[in-house]
Amino acid sequence: MRKLLAVLSLLAFGLAVAQAQKIHRNDFGDQVQWLKGSANANFREIEHRTTDEYSHKGATCETITIEAELGSNAAAPYIHYVYPTPQAPVTSQLSCSVWVRAKQPGIQLRARVVLPKVENRQRPGEMFTTFLDGDFYRFAENWQKLEFKDMSKLLSDKQQSLRIELGREVDFTGAYVDQMILNMYTGPGKTQAWIDELEIGPVPEDRLPTRPAGPQAQNPTDTRPRPGHGGLVEINRDQLKVDGKRFLPRMIRHTDTPLEPW
Repeated sequence: MRKLLAVLSLLAFGLAVAQAQKIHRNDFGDQVQWLKGSANANFREIEHRTTDEYSHKGATCETITIEAELGSNAAAPYIHYVYPTPQAPVTSQLSCSVWVRAKQPGIQLRARVVLPKVENRQRPGEMFTTFLDGDFYRFAENWQKLEFKDMSKLLSDKQQSLRIELGREVDFTGAYVDQMILNMYTGPGKTQAWIDELEIGPVPEDRLPTRPAGPQAQNPTDTRPRPGHGGLVEINRDQLKVDGKRFLPRMIRHTDTPLEPW
């Protein structure tokens, strides 16, 4: 009996570890998933679609072609394309990568980090965010894996500069990544890139954030981090779920009988 309990305990522990080590992956199928983000350089989008012309893995990948003008901020021009991710806690185990092929070097992988314990005083009610910089694309016409070497260290290295910027101590407790970003600015002229095999993890839940309903739905890039105010409701395989758990609603047939007591 003790051996059976020990085996069951090990199985339960293994299942808990496996669930805690979820990796979010995307090989980009038949629908574009990168969103046009902010930019400080004028540009126009020439093409944005999925294609079977090139792919690093599988049958398709996503391609983006832009034409940019000279950046208005010569020190750090950027044209962001954003991929909203599941919330990925920033730890020494966090990995974050994507494969890119382009006709010119210079594209850079970035990540947005949310600091839940730090309020954004310029936008009350929102959490403060900062950016971490990853690899640059260096090899034209070849696939290259862009990634971060150590995101936990990169965030720690920013503590002093953030303290100076904000004029107060910065609490990194609960910090998480919620966006992977490609800075598509490589200089004035045309930039074309193919994107494939995105990975980020471990993540507690391999579930992408949903686009907000109502007026914000007209602006899909409005992904400012706000405190949560309710569960995610979805229908999966004819099952109603709230926050991933099965939910059984109780209903009564509507009639003309008044609900008020006599």
